[in-house]
Amino acid sequence: MGAFRVFFVADLHGSEVVYGKVANAPKFYGVPNVVVGGDLTGKLLVPIIQRGADEYSLEFMGENIVVDSAKLEAYKRRLREAGQYFRVLGRDEYDEVKEDRSKIKALFLEEMSRTLGAFVEKCEERFRPLGAKLYVIPGNDDYPEVAQLLNTLENVTLIVFDERVVEFEGYQLAGFGYANPTPWHTPASYPKPKYTT
Repeated sequence: MGAFRVFFVADLHGSEVVYGKVANAPKFYGVPNVVVGGDLTGKLLVPIIQRGADEYSLEFMGENIVVDSAKLEAYKRRLREAGQYFRVLGRDEYDEVKEDRSKIKALFLEEMSRTLGAFVEKCEERFRPLGAKLYVIPGNDDYPEVAQLLNTLENVTLIVFDERVVEFEGYQLAGFGYANPTPWHTPASYPKPKYTT
């Protein structure tokens, strides 16, 4: 068990910019292992409401904005860079879901899964030719569905170490992505007895 290099990062929070840096880390830094220590996904779903043939409204950075389709693409990019998900909805669709927390959560989880899946796919494409590995664990800001999705995507390049021990460069890497309750009521926070059972 000699020396080894590792790139460790946490709190990606769904940012497309940060996802890109992680996907490029093995080549850029010359490291064979990347460890992502939780909080992979974003926290916010922004509805983009189609108001007409070429008119959309959304809230961005606390400001209500009305744009055409050309300007909308720039806002979509900025939302992705900030780790915010979005869904374009017609007025009727928006009215149907806006007061239904279960429908909002379902849309959020769909966008989160799509975005996280694309990130994992990009990492695989870039890591595999280099023989690099991505070790990942969800964090307290990640919904349980994140762990489920990661477990279905696990392969020779992606190693999930949530609630288990994996081999890592002759050592063992153990993970537990939950946390004690916080004032923010995060999805994976549990009272202390959860840890001991």
